[in-house]
Amino acid sequence: ERIVLMSEDNLFPSSMRMRDIETNVRRFAGTFDSDLASTMAEVLDLDRSMRFSAMSTGQRTVAKLIVALASPADVVILDEPVLGLDATNRDEFSRILMDTYARRPRLIIVSTHLIEEISTLVESAVIIDHGRLVASGSVEELETMVWNVSGPERSVDEAVGRRRVLRTERLASSVTAYVVGRPQADAPNVRVSALGLQETFVELTRRHVTVSSEGLTAASRDDSGQGGVDSSAGRAQSHPAQSYPSQSYPIADHSVASHSPNGKDL
Repeated sequence: ERIVLMSEDNLFPSSMRMRDIETNVRRFAGTFDSDLASTMAEVLDLDRSMRFSAMSTGQRTVAKLIVALASPADVVILDEPVLGLDATNRDEFSRILMDTYARRPRLIIVSTHLIEEISTLVESAVIIDHGRLVASGSVEELETMVWNVSGPERSVDEAVGRRRVLRTERLASSVTAYVVGRPQADAPNVRVSALGLQETFVELTRRHVTVSSEGLTAASRDDSGQGGVDSSAGRAQSHPAQSYPSQSYPIADHSVASHSPNGKDL
């Protein structure tokens, strides 16, 4: 299988113009979708006569996207594909990506920190934190992996049961717990909601910060301890209830991939 990598690094010769880059890709790969390249350049506002060295960060991203998506590769890897793009071009890129995939289904892997923007495009996701496998599954599964449970402390404890608690917070007499797995919804006076993909990502990869009269301290994701909140006067704490090793979860250094309806990865 032919593989193309759109790297975050700038690997094209700085003196080369976009049209020359396209010509070289065609010579190397044997074919190149010139119509798609022209459309992308027009929609994403890239002058193809520009030298690579004269391009802004966003324009270089567009140039690399054109090469990646217009190439005949069977596997396309996009590393931070919206780097430097404004909101309009990020939206246009999403439309182009889905359109090109619909016309030619193939494996497309997207690595990004903009989880919320990519979540509507993907069917499955992989979360990797500093090289450590954290979680994986369909977007639907990951969106319902971590839950927010809030209410009176005793009721929250009842709803949480023996589920793994990532951290807890206290606000006046109300307690909020972030737990792995759907909690009991029938506990009295308890509000339960799934976090969604981006917030799940944050909770599974966050450093837990404790705010106290002594200042800020941070505990790594692998620190363990008892869950709960110190409610002493002048002190509020939020910290992990216990450690959660990578094997506790099914598999995103902040990477997202997806599956199309026909089983292909996107």
